[in-house]
Amino acid sequence: MLATSCLRSVVAFALLVPALRKNILTELSWPALSLQAGKPRCPWRFMIKWLNSMSEPLNIDQYLSAFNESSRRTMGTMNLLLIASVVVFCAYWNVRPNGWTASRIEIAESALKWYGWDAKTRAQLSAAEQKQFDDSKRFASMFGLTSKDLIENEIKTQTARYRDHTFIKIPIFNVDIDVSDLSMLGGFTFVNILIMLRLSLARELSNLTVAFREAQERQQVEAVYDLLSMRQVFTVPPQKGFSPGRFWTKLHRALLLLPLGLQFFVFLNDWQTKEYGWAISPANTLTQLIAGATFLALIGVLTFFCFRTWLLYEAEWAHQALNLGEQPDHGTDDAL
Repeated sequence: MLATSCLRSVVAFALLVPALRKNILTELSWPALSLQAGKPRCPWRFMIKWLNSMSEPLNIDQYLSAFNESSRRTMGTMNLLLIASVVVFCAYWNVRPNGWTASRIEIAESALKWYGWDAKTRAQLSAAEQKQFDDSKRFASMFGLTSKDLIENEIKTQTARYRDHTFIKIPIFNVDIDVSDLSMLGGFTFVNILIMLRLSLARELSNLTVAFREAQERQQVEAVYDLLSMRQVFTVPPQKGFSPGRFWTKLHRALLLLPLGLQFFVFLNDWQTKEYGWAISPANTLTQLIAGATFLALIGVLTFFCFRTWLLYEAEWAHQALNLGEQPDHGTDDAL
């Protein structure tokens, strides 16, 4: 009899648990524990809400929201990568040895050197010097540099401008960075951004796979495919009856090569101008060369992993498109 009574009690409790779990929030919402007059809520409310949420299945919108959030993270990291690439490119372009400002200084110094020379003295120069002589005369004539004082002022102006270009100003942090440190600081920045990009791409790929798996269980693959593809920017999922052309679908891959290409040219510039660095500070020059080469190698490795993950991401879209028959019509490419 005792065993029978215990069994009946267990069965009755099991049948009452769902009802108790649904109604316990109402039963425990005493006025003294409610959110009135600035008093905190009953701690049981959050526990009961959590228990109720555990019993309810996730809907497809939650999976779509999780994927869209990871997609936004990837987009933000790519935007950060593009901004850093533009800053590094501008800094490198302004101070390269054959840049505009450096060329102006060189031609103005030639005009000052040969100021007052005539055709007879020009004949004493070599062929290369004669060309430079003619260029300097033409430069002085075009810009109205008719006296030594004007030429000297032009040299001072261009030299001051060149010195301004040798410092990268960061207004938010009120910091000036010497362009000689560009290979080290720029490489450090690219490495960190690429690490963030690799993690973001991996998470986006995983979320995409989970979203399609859940959509397949709910028989909503086609609708999910359309909804997710609408939010893509760098990746162009295949779509029936539409194709932007192979050039536009592959163009985003070139963006991944920007850090590697910029770091290579910055390091190459440091290597070609290392004699100037040795004359100023051999220790700093050696540090810059070692750091620049190290970051160049790291950027190459991270670019490879990001590129491979992106290819897997595109392969997942292509696989789902193949299952749905969403193959583009390449005969009607649109020139976006």
